[in-house]
Amino acid sequence: MEVFWFKNNHEHRNDVLRFGFMRLNQTGQIRYREFPLQHCVRFGFSDRCAYHEHRHTSLFLLRLAKRDIRCLVDSEDSFFWMCPLISDVDCYFCAGYNSEFFKKNRMFEPYPWQTAPEISFYRERANELVLKWGAYFGAVRKFVPIAPSMGNRRKIGRAKQKWINLNQKIHSVVSGDRYWANDFLDYEERYSEFQHLRQQSLVYDVVLLDTLWGWPRHRLKLHSNLKSISGRYRIHSRLNWSDPVPHDGSASSPLNSKDFPIETRPISNYEGMVASSRLGVYAVGFHWGWRSIMSFALMLGLPIYMDKPVLEPWFKLDDFKIFWNERGDWKDLDGHLDSISEAEWRRIKTHNQNLYDEVMAPERIAKYIIDTALQ
Repeated sequence: MEVFWFKNNHEHRNDVLRFGFMRLNQTGQIRYREFPLQHCVRFGFSDRCAYHEHRHTSLFLLRLAKRDIRCLVDSEDSFFWMCPLISDVDCYFCAGYNSEFFKKNRMFEPYPWQTAPEISFYRERANELVLKWGAYFGAVRKFVPIAPSMGNRRKIGRAKQKWINLNQKIHSVVSGDRYWANDFLDYEERYSEFQHLRQQSLVYDVVLLDTLWGWPRHRLKLHSNLKSISGRYRIHSRLNWSDPVPHDGSASSPLNSKDFPIETRPISNYEGMVASSRLGVYAVGFHWGWRSIMSFALMLGLPIYMDKPVLEPWFKLDDFKIFWNERGDWKDLDGHLDSISEAEWRRIKTHNQNLYDEVMAPERIAKYIIDTALQ
């Protein structure tokens, strides 16, 4: 099996898949190569693919014997912003997958707390997408939630950066493809950080850094609840202002910016504090999309309390230990905190971590992609 990846400048959400392919290459299970985006036309992709301005999307080709499968992976917030290149590929992996939409060509049922003005844009958008791209929905396959950032957060010195650039140029001239070994080392270091964070001790109850981005009144209700119980629990939270937008109806009834931020206790070293918290608490993302901080908490193994996603990964999300905000009012928050002793916290973490590794470890995602495309 050969995998040819066509690199663009806005695909960081797909780095975990790249990392998975790289790891499979290192163990000899596949041959993985990278090229600049424009080279994709040499491998059977259209000119439109080569010059498309990508956003959270990546193109790659799977080759087995004489069979080529042109693939696109879309890690946009949700299917409402699906990529028009769906008509130009054989297999379209969509992080924002929803069965009602892709199988039955209709909008899913919104949350009970959402009003008609808050979802009217999305109803129109769903109908528009079905009319425009519905003929290609047979190519769509499930993917995974938006993964935690794999980016290298260390500052690189000028001398080392020059050495990296020189290596890349020499490799490109000699082999004709893109040098990815440095990215691989960065990913390994970042993944090692994740493994270390999994071992953190329990210190806090809830740690949440948030903005009003997406159904503000629902998010405000969560943070108001966090503030109301912060005298009894170790809660560090902050809700920052975000300008209202027309998509979710917030522009028609905006909140007062002078009331923000809403803060309980300060947050520093966000990832480390989240790793030491009893419960990850997350309101639904904008456009009903995944939130990478939720995936980060899931990777750590934390118990989670959240709105039940309308999006569907390739695995059963219900297999994880997650508490759903069924009523939409966040009133069960303190009850869940009280129910999770330190022993229960460790038990849930072990369960969620093991399950995460089975379905969302980099190599597992890469193997799922290959197996699904071949089917």
